[in-house]
Amino acid sequence: MIDYAGNEIVVEGGCAGCAFALKKFTIPSGIVYEDGVLIVSQDFEIPIEGLLVVAPKRHVVTFGELTDQERARIFEVSNKTINALKKVFPGITYGLVFDENGMHFHVLLVPNHDWMKRVAYANPIMNIKAVFDHAKNVFKNTREKVQPIADICEAVRRTLA
Repeated sequence: MIDYAGNEIVVEGGCAGCAFALKKFTIPSGIVYEDGVLIVSQDFEIPIEGLLVVAPKRHVVTFGELTDQERARIFEVSNKTINALKKVFPGITYGLVFDENGMHFHVLLVPNHDWMKRVAYANPIMNIKAVFDHAKNVFKNTREKVQPIADICEAVRRTLA
């Protein structure tokens, strides 16, 4: 797997979500928030400013496998993180996408940037694949995206601390 900055991520024999939670690899923007239950970071692969992932540390494939504590923490921290992001990006709204991709369940906090509406025919959440594909094709490995992503993550990290 290649991260949003063009660095290779090697995950041996398993789940990238678990490997990240166990700190077997890092990404340029680091961990935004972490507690005993979950971890928040920039999406590993998709270079969209403010696209954060909230994931349980424990290996969980579907929402239904979450414990009550994990479910409550995911919603609580997602809400706090969105509020922190809104301070960084005033006027931007966020959608939640529950990703049950067959590997490691996570929640994507998806900003609705103006450019996304053009790419996704006015509805970024309903056309999320088109948005993500555009970001990967146009922005990935571009140094001008890496620093703004790091700056946003740092601002959110300070707000959540």
